[in-house]
Amino acid sequence: MTVLRGNHEDMLLNVISAPEPGDRALDLWLWNGGELSLLPFARAHRAWFEALPYYAIRGPYLLVHAGVRPGVPLEDQRERDLIWIREPFLSQDHGLPYTVVHGHSITNDFEIERRNRRIGIDTGAFLSGKLTALRLEFETAS
Repeated sequence: MTVLRGNHEDMLLNVISAPEPGDRALDLWLWNGGELSLLPFARAHRAWFEALPYYAIRGPYLLVHAGVRPGVPLEDQRERDLIWIREPFLSQDHGLPYTVVHGHSITNDFEIERRNRRIGIDTGAFLSGKLTALRLEFETAS
């Protein structure tokens, strides 16, 4: 199993850094479904959240929360794009030598979506009640 940093983890880290009433980070967290009751848990596990990678490479797959900026080499990708991007990633070929596996953008019909060397796995759990996991199989060098 691979756990990555996404936009909600990033917002949570911003909130536990400066959670003052009226703070923009706190407002953004609450507006995106965050709960004040999660803050003590998040503070207790802050180091774990901070250590989450923005992406992972597994064989021919690049795992990332939201996507990548098309035409930009992996080492030059901005963290913000990796956790927030939708367009132009969803409509253009990304140009990287991987199949990009991502969430963040709810797929059509709440089903796994395969197109343009990407696999979208966000099936809109908060709307559809369907939480998706994907098992990737590939050869590894020994």
